[in-house]
Amino acid sequence: MSRAWLFLEVALIFAAMWIHAGWLVPDVNEPNYLGKAKHFWQADWSAGDFFLSTVDAHHTFYWTFGWLTQWMSLSAVAVVGRAVTFGLLAIAWQRLSWAIVPRKMYSVLSVLLLLTFAGRLHMAGEWFVGGFEAKGLAYAFVWFGLTAMVRGRWRAVWPLFGVASALHIVVGGWAILAAGLAWWTTWRHDDAPSLREMFPSLLLGFLLASPAWIGMLWLNQGATAVEIATAAEIQVFGRLPHHLDPAKFMIQGEGFPYLTAFAARHLALVAMWALLSFAVPVEMPLKRLRMFVLGVILFAAIGVLMRIVYSEGLLANPRIAAQILRLYWFRMSDSIVPLGTALASVALVARLQPVRPVLTKGAIALVVVVGLTHLGAQSVRWIGFPYPSADAKVVGRKSDAETAARRYQDWRDLCDKVRKDSPAEALFITPPHNQTFKWYTDRGEVVTWKEMPQDAQSVIAWWHRYHDIHRRDGKRTVSLAHLDVELVRALGRQYGADFVVTDAEPALELPVWYRNESFAVYELPRK
Repeated sequence: MSRAWLFLEVALIFAAMWIHAGWLVPDVNEPNYLGKAKHFWQADWSAGDFFLSTVDAHHTFYWTFGWLTQWMSLSAVAVVGRAVTFGLLAIAWQRLSWAIVPRKMYSVLSVLLLLTFAGRLHMAGEWFVGGFEAKGLAYAFVWFGLTAMVRGRWRAVWPLFGVASALHIVVGGWAILAAGLAWWTTWRHDDAPSLREMFPSLLLGFLLASPAWIGMLWLNQGATAVEIATAAEIQVFGRLPHHLDPAKFMIQGEGFPYLTAFAARHLALVAMWALLSFAVPVEMPLKRLRMFVLGVILFAAIGVLMRIVYSEGLLANPRIAAQILRLYWFRMSDSIVPLGTALASVALVARLQPVRPVLTKGAIALVVVVGLTHLGAQSVRWIGFPYPSADAKVVGRKSDAETAARRYQDWRDLCDKVRKDSPAEALFITPPHNQTFKWYTDRGEVVTWKEMPQDAQSVIAWWHRYHDIHRRDGKRTVSLAHLDVELVRALGRQYGADFVVTDAEPALELPVWYRNESFAVYELPRK
């Protein structure tokens, strides 16, 4: 392939990824990732903020990109970071797809399927093309490693997965296990190097991953076994069941078909992958990839089994279940099954082209229509909600256009006022599901729902802090504007807050520092 064609394919893949996920800054995870990165380099930023003061968990990401926050705004860093991530992913995908099907523009066809499958047929909410965070970068190196694996260059696999692990230990760690299974099931028939022959590259991968695994070992230093187990329960069953607990994202009620729509769609994708991968003969490159994908599916099945074993009626030990499930058994199925299905699909199309040219043209047209329809729907989705995803809870994604525009502008006006006129060391009690207060104001917060710490002791403290401040009425969090004013004062004293931000109505009997049509900021006495 000429350089011009290579550049064109990478550019088209990059463009498809940006359309798929290039919504306005910040995305839902960018405030906490980049906030932590900025605080890592500038410890006095948003002074007093609880989340920022907890143990850091992504040191490689902070060291690699956090320094940019000292020279650029958080929004600019997010845009630059997305461009770097999407660029690496585009290069990695072009190389991986070409390793399976070395034909011009087939990598563009395969990425259309990949983005469609991953965006619409996931089960536990995993994604890899999105806002700027460590996970997207880690997936790029997983794809580079898969390219080496598909080509039989096993010695290059482990260092690349080591880099992925350094960036994100969960993504890289599961990739290493799945690659190990692929090697173990194919090496005797594949002229692959033995374990002894691969030892230097395995050691190099282990060393490259060391920032992550050393950080993980130090994460809960000083925590007791009870604290670690309690934090796991909070994480799995309280904060992240939609990612971690299959009883949440797989099971629907007690009647047929029992499965949620998410689970049914993803299992249909698994069936499609199995049909494409096992129903027709494949060459060794696809066999290696097939075993990698199968390993990922096996891990997800083990996760489901563990949930069943430790559910009520069997061993009934939710603490053990939580400590097992917190390892994200389902993350890679959401990302790798779409990858395997997309590549198996274009491999089958390429295989049919010499013998069934008319059918091949129809299949290619179908892929293009499906992919462009998905990208078009993504564009309509974000054009229809012209605000950052991280502001969706404050704005109200289901609000009418006029209400959404007013609330967004009121939120930005409030944040601008806080940034310009409040003391730099001021601490705020803020709406529970806001994600952008620090992003816009450079001021610390007492607690938010999104910003859950990573170490066990801080997770427990976060849980109690959040529920102390944000009371619930059934399934709905009650606005602080509806709380007794004496309770609000007491919460301010307990957590050292100087101000409280809440809905404008009903008004609290506290000194008003700022008010607009949607929100109000009140001063809190320290005594």
